[in-house]
Amino acid sequence: MVKILILGATGYIGLPLSQSLLRASHIVYGLSRTPQKAHQLALQEIHPILGSTTDSASYAKLIREERIDVVVDCTSGDAEGSIRTLEVMTRLGQERIEAGKAHGWPTVKLGYIYVSGMWVHGSSPEPVSDLSPIGVPGAPAQPVGIVAWRPAVERKVLAARDTLDVMIVRPAVLYGRNNPLWSFLFNPLLEAARDNRSADVSVKADPEAMIPLVHLDDTVLGLHQAVEKLPLISGLGAWPVFDLVTSRESLRIVVEAAGCALGFRGKVLCVGARGDAQAEAMSCSVRGDSSRARDLLGWNPKILGMVDGVEKYVLSFRAMSEERVM
Repeated sequence: MVKILILGATGYIGLPLSQSLLRASHIVYGLSRTPQKAHQLALQEIHPILGSTTDSASYAKLIREERIDVVVDCTSGDAEGSIRTLEVMTRLGQERIEAGKAHGWPTVKLGYIYVSGMWVHGSSPEPVSDLSPIGVPGAPAQPVGIVAWRPAVERKVLAARDTLDVMIVRPAVLYGRNNPLWSFLFNPLLEAARDNRSADVSVKADPEAMIPLVHLDDTVLGLHQAVEKLPLISGLGAWPVFDLVTSRESLRIVVEAAGCALGFRGKVLCVGARGDAQAEAMSCSVRGDSSRARDLLGWNPKILGMVDGVEKYVLSFRAMSEERVM
């Protein structure tokens, strides 16, 4: 049994991760910014902590008093917020080490898992892995613009290993359930289908892009394994960075298949990113590898492709769109 605090516990990754950890009999706490979201967590048997990452007092007190074992940052925050959270974790970790020394206890470090993403690799013409350098001269490619700040944050996380048991987990492009990431690509097709239009529809996507993908369920499985294997990985001194990717597929084919599943009968034109930062990120072609996650974390993903199950994924997207209209 492990005591875990999830930052971003009501989010796309944080909530199913919390539920997965609960099913394994761990004790899960979740940070929530509003009483309404705190109530939602309590309904899921997750201990709600009212507060935010911008005000660390509430969750810092919890970590001290409940002696939290692992903190998982699923917030996908910006550089400033991510560094601020890491500074809080480092301070609390140092306090724990000093308290152990003062009382003659064995040093059991506070665990900290930072959820990053594979866009830090950029569009590399050669295969990359979680051992590849990122964000430095000589790297196979440079990070996508909207996550150009993340390599610096990752370096700071890794530099905290003397004080914390740290791990960085980088999911590929996520799909499944109600992920809003795909909305800018799927919405034009859904609208055309609803209007019974058969004219060509243009979407901001690189027709040549081969993108790395991973289903939400498999991402949660990987993070669950990361929580449970964190002390072992740290004790072995293994490189604590893990990429999670299950398939590499043509973005053009994914979008065309989604259009067909949504009922659009016209032609989909992938016209390139056209300077749109999100479209440039989604068109990032990463030739990634997850063999270390399989070997060291025991990660065994179950869903190995998006196109084959696209009908059920757009079903979820359609329901999310209808919910917004209601």
